[in-house]
Amino acid sequence: MITYQSLYREAVQTLRRADNPDAAFDVRCLMEKIFGLDRTALSLYGDHLPDEKRERRFRELLCRRASGEPLQYLIGAWDFLDESFQIGPGVLIPRPETELLAQIVLDGMQQINNPVVLDLCAGSGCLGLSIAKRRLDAQVFLLEKSQAAFSYLLRNTERIAKRNSYPVMGDLMDGFEHFDFPLPQVMVSNPPYIKSGEIAGLQQEVQQEPHMALDGGEDGLLFYRALADLWLPFLGGGGLIAVECGEGQAEEIQELFQKAGIQTQTHPDYSGIPRIVAGWKTSGAFI
Repeated sequence: MITYQSLYREAVQTLRRADNPDAAFDVRCLMEKIFGLDRTALSLYGDHLPDEKRERRFRELLCRRASGEPLQYLIGAWDFLDESFQIGPGVLIPRPETELLAQIVLDGMQQINNPVVLDLCAGSGCLGLSIAKRRLDAQVFLLEKSQAAFSYLLRNTERIAKRNSYPVMGDLMDGFEHFDFPLPQVMVSNPPYIKSGEIAGLQQEVQQEPHMALDGGEDGLLFYRALADLWLPFLGGGGLIAVECGEGQAEEIQELFQKAGIQTQTHPDYSGIPRIVAGWKTSGAFI
C-alpha cells in the first residue's frame, strides 16, 4: 500500500525522468483532479491511503503525461482570466498571452455602447466568452470551423455566457458576407499563425494540439490577409480590431491592416515580443 505523499514523490520522479520541467506542478494538478487534494490537503492527509480505483486512474493519466500528452487535455479544463474553460483534444489550449489580448479588447471597447463583437477562430471561446461575461450589453458572435472545437465552444457558452453569446460554425476564409452577422464594432481573433513548414518542428506537446488551429499557411499570414480583405471592410467606423500574432509578424500585419483603413499599434507579451496588433478604423484614439 502507498500513501498519498509517497505516491506524489514517485509521480514527480516519473515526470522528471521524462524531462518534464514542471513535474511537481503537473503532479499536483493531477492529484487534485483525481483525488480532490490541493497542496494544503496533501500536506494534511499525505499519510492516508488512496482509493485503489482512483490510484489506477491517476497512474494512467501520469503515464499519458509522461508520454507528452498535454496536461490541459488530461485535466479537461484550463483557466483563462477568472474562468475555467472546458478543453480537450481538438481544441487549442488557452495561453497567458491571449489573456493580454482579451484585456486589451475590454479596455479598448469601454467607450463603445451595446457593441457587436466578432470572435473569429474562436476555439474554446476563451476570448469571446470572457468579453461577453464582462460586457452584458454586448452581442458576441463566435465563429469556429472545427467540429471538435465547436463542441467545446457550445459547452463553454452554456456555462459561462449564454445570455449574450452566439456560437456559429463556419470558416473565417469565407468572409463576412457569407454570414448573417450584424455589422460589428469590435473584431478579435487569435488565428493560426505558425508557418506551415515549421509545424513539424514544434515541441511534442504543441504537436498534439490541432494543426488546423496552428497552421497559418506558407508565411503564417494567411488568415490576417483574409481578415484585412474579407472582414475589415465591414468593421464599423471607429471600430476596434485586435489580433494575436507570432514573433516577427506584427509589422507585416500592421501593413495589411493599415491598407484596410486601420490605425494600428503593437503590444508586447510577457517576454517583450510584439504579440498583439490592435487599432481603430479610420478615426479614434489608439488603445
